[in-house]
Amino acid sequence: MDSTEVIKQEPKAVVQVASAQGLLEMAITSGADIDKLERLMQLQERYEAKNARSSFTQALGMFQANCPSIKKLKQGHNSKYAPLEDIISQVKQVMFQSGLCYSFSQKQADNQIEVSCHLSHVDGHTETVSMRSEADKSGNKQPIQAIASTVQYLRRYTFTGVTGIVPCDEDSDGRIEKALVIEHCESSQVIKINDLLDETKTHEGDFGVYINTRLGINVMKFSQYTKEQADFAIKQLEAKL
Repeated sequence: MDSTEVIKQEPKAVVQVASAQGLLEMAITSGADIDKLERLMQLQERYEAKNARSSFTQALGMFQANCPSIKKLKQGHNSKYAPLEDIISQVKQVMFQSGLCYSFSQKQADNQIEVSCHLSHVDGHTETVSMRSEADKSGNKQPIQAIASTVQYLRRYTFTGVTGIVPCDEDSDGRIEKALVIEHCESSQVIKINDLLDETKTHEGDFGVYINTRLGINVMKFSQYTKEQADFAIKQLEAKL
């Protein structure tokens, strides 16, 4: 008789982590009360907003990495500049491929014209940059012309602001090659900062002001950090865990 011992191994338990949507469905099925459902819905909204923000950051990083150099070719009163239509014509294809789109809104009150540029990602997250100014009455413009001139000006600067585009001079390529190259942060670093903000329950705006003060910089978005600045921000948040 064969005395070989057969050892049966119990199957390992598979641990599944329920998503916010899954938890909500489970709660509905089990007849949870309204307060619990509302808390779970809020959890789902925060989860979806976090994912959308991460997707936006990755898309913006992809857009900026593939964005062509925008040269200032049109002559203004004192210097050359890049008109908005020139900028958009050069970046719209890269923007589309990155899953991004833009739109403008404007309002007028107290002799001030305010223009906002909204940069949105297909997953739902939107970033906005707004600027305001009085109507441009130079050159004896008619009132409607003065408003149109200011709107066009503000659209150009809010668009470049929200996308991070920095037009360069026509002859700047040679100077750039000779200058010290600054390495901008990677999208993974920005995602890490946002994740740590959530983990440490740190207010995004307050933390941005703190980093600007510590490093002596004036940066509006985490995606505009250099690699070194992003590493510093990450270390400051990790110290709070």
